[in-house]
Amino acid sequence: RAYGLQSYFCLVGSQPNPYPYIKHADIFVHPSRVESQGIGVLEAMTLEKPCVIVRSKGTEEFVKDRYNALQAEQSIDDLTEKIAELLADNRIKFPGQAETVEKFLPGAILPSFYKLISHG
Repeated sequence: RAYGLQSYFCLVGSQPNPYPYIKHADIFVHPSRVESQGIGVLEAMTLEKPCVIVRSKGTEEFVKDRYNALQAEQSIDDLTEKIAELLADNRIKFPGQAETVEKFLPGAILPSFYKLISHG
């Protein structure tokens, strides 16, 4: 409020159903420095939202800079630059989002999981 940003950001905290918020967002920013999987990122990609992701071990597994998201280093300056870049150029596209989402669908993951546990 001190900076007059209420009409630009919606910080709602943890929600049982985040999809309506993501659906109406212009971009999805994932500023977490520690992330085990990045489910929120995959959900945003499913909804075809342009994403800005802070580099972390969990998201590094599937985020490819400029292919399925913009990936920022773990600094406020780099995160800010990536957000500004995305907002300034609405022609930036991420052709790899659909492919990334497909790799993490239950039908793609469960056979590998079952194979792992059946041999253990």
